[in-house]
Amino acid sequence: MVSDRFYFRARLFDTQTSSVLWGQSVDEDVSKENLAEVEQRVAREAAGALVNPYGAIFRAEASRTANVLPVDGDSYACLLAFYRYRIDLDPHRSVDVRACLDAATTAHPDNATAWALSAQLAVDEVRFLVTPPAAVQASLARARDEARRAAMLDPENMRALQAEMLARFFQGDVDGALEVGRRAMGFRAHDAEFSGEYGFRLALSGQWGEGCALVESAKDQLMGPVGYYESALAVCAYMVGSNKDAVAWVKKAEFTANPQYHLIAAYVFAEAGMAEDASREAQWLRQNTPEFVRNLPNEIKLRLRRPEDRERVMRSIAKTGLLAGSTQQ
Repeated sequence: MVSDRFYFRARLFDTQTSSVLWGQSVDEDVSKENLAEVEQRVAREAAGALVNPYGAIFRAEASRTANVLPVDGDSYACLLAFYRYRIDLDPHRSVDVRACLDAATTAHPDNATAWALSAQLAVDEVRFLVTPPAAVQASLARARDEARRAAMLDPENMRALQAEMLARFFQGDVDGALEVGRRAMGFRAHDAEFSGEYGFRLALSGQWGEGCALVESAKDQLMGPVGYYESALAVCAYMVGSNKDAVAWVKKAEFTANPQYHLIAAYVFAEAGMAEDASREAQWLRQNTPEFVRNLPNEIKLRLRRPEDRERVMRSIAKTGLLAGSTQQ
């Protein structure tokens, strides 16, 4: 008698420590019609858990090198350093990662991933406030140039396409950014890191329903940076008027080293009538990012592309008192 059950069991061991890094077991009813579908789903889940940038292999390698600064342009060590930084997106950590990636691209000019991550970091330096406002456009131009160089070396490098999409978006070329996203999703729709960023670009350009669904799916698939996606989902809930859900996402997010988290928390709390919490977040921003506070209208314009969305957020920010010291433009 032929069994109608599908069994799968796998484990990944660290040979240095003899510890189990990852395991998965599957025991499901199947039929001839859905067997291939189940096999493909299990294979995708296993591949994602093992080889995605925040997966089991990365975590094991990153933990071994957590206190070691990469030297001599070691591209793999720089990749680990980049994704350690990306877990909580602490802008202070980006300085060492920048030095590492600059050394890596100099030492290994044919390494597409090194160029792609350098391009991504250039965008992060803009959106997470490492780059002074006067240098924003130069940093975004650098990101475009490096992403283009990575794509010449590897046309389907998803990190290069991700950097190009983000750079175009922050330069104001929203249609161009979304076209890059659509094209990449066409041949690598299961890349959760890319689909999450593409989804957030869709949302911030006004396509909140479709975009936020992709963000939530990415958060469920990736093992990091969870706080970034939880903050994004707070924005999604805020934009559809679900203040309770927005507050829940903000409180859940472990993204507190990043100024963007505190801004999102400030206007989410303000809109929910949580004045004391909103005031605490506003005070953090004044103390830690005074230039950002002075430039708030422009910063909001850089991220939200529809005037009605910007106006909504600015009304909530006004309740925090942050606009008193900003430059209106």
